Amino acid sequence: MDCYAQAATRHLRDAQLLFENQRFDNAVYLAGYVAECALKAMIELFDQQSNPRTYGHNLRALQHVGLMRAIRLQPKLQSYVPSFAIESTNLAQGHPLRRYWATGQWQPEVALAVLNLAKRIYEETLEQIVIDGYMRRSALG
Repeated sequence: MDCYAQAATRHLRDAQLLFENQRFDNAVYLAGYVAECALKAMIELFDQQSNPRTYGHNLRALQHVGLMRAIRLQPKLQSYVPSFAIESTNLAQGHPLRRYWATGQWQPEVALAVLNLAKRIYEETLEQIVIDGYMRRSALG
């Protein structure tokens, strides 16, 4: 059974551990899944008629199609949507196909920026949804 909020939490923690251990490629890889799972969790929470799996790993479709549909159903969701286009960031570059890239594609400073962006998305979406009472903290794992 899919649990996107818990998956986002798990991927963020693992991405941070990988970064701390200088495993930059895999830290970036998991950071992409933090964003993907956060977006899917919001779709799942606010649009029970939609299946987040429909969008696959497509961050652009998740943000601009899936979330927009959910916003039409639940306008309160608008305040949790990232204020920038995720697909125009390094976070989306090669997601998820970068798992097959050669080692050493991500320099530490770029990997840190990607990880920080994933953390920002997580905090502004899932953590804020918990703070606002739409989801229990336990749902994050």
